[in-house]
Amino acid sequence: MSQPRAVFYRRVSTRDQGQSGLGLGAQLSALSREAEHRGWTVVGDCHDVASGRSTNGRHGLSAALKMLERGEADVLAVAKLDRLARSTVHFGQLLKTAQRQGWAVVALDLGVDTTTTNGRLVARILMDVAEWESERIGDRTRESMAEAKENHGAKFGKPSPLDPKTLRMIKRLRRRGLGARRILRYLNDHQVETPSGKGKVWHLSQVQRVLQREEGKA
Repeated sequence: MSQPRAVFYRRVSTRDQGQSGLGLGAQLSALSREAEHRGWTVVGDCHDVASGRSTNGRHGLSAALKMLERGEADVLAVAKLDRLARSTVHFGQLLKTAQRQGWAVVALDLGVDTTTTNGRLVARILMDVAEWESERIGDRTRESMAEAKENHGAKFGKPSPLDPKTLRMIKRLRRRGLGARRILRYLNDHQVETPSGKGKVWHLSQVQRVLQREEGKA
């Protein structure tokens, strides 16, 4: 059986380049030791000096991924996971790409190693977390869009018209010790009219604004 072919990926930002344990040299040393221990044939060593917040300008990562896609390497190896992925969601996407294209990912610091059973378990957990985080982002986006649509046309900073009875109800619930989330649940459970009209759903930010406005008057 031929030795696995590995491509290293290393990254630093200009800010942490000189810090111990984060420099390109330290990452290369760790990866080289692992390659020698595992019997990998190193076919590429790609690196970037760039921010981890975006893949823009990360030409080293692009080069490594193209090698893997073309079948020129079997393993993408990194010393630290945060050198590779800008977020959990981004890492989950990389793992899915690796599965689809048939190559492995090894991150030395977290024990991610899709060439082993335990490492694949860790990777699956991280993929589940990534999917959950992606869904949360989608939920927050939809909620924001729904609220923006509901409040469309209102001037920023201008209080929405609120029925005096509803205001008194909210203040009464607050005096009873209810927090914003419980007040929100009460308003929606009892189908209390929102500032935008009947048939609408209250959002937490609306309740919080009412409470903040009233507590500011106290």
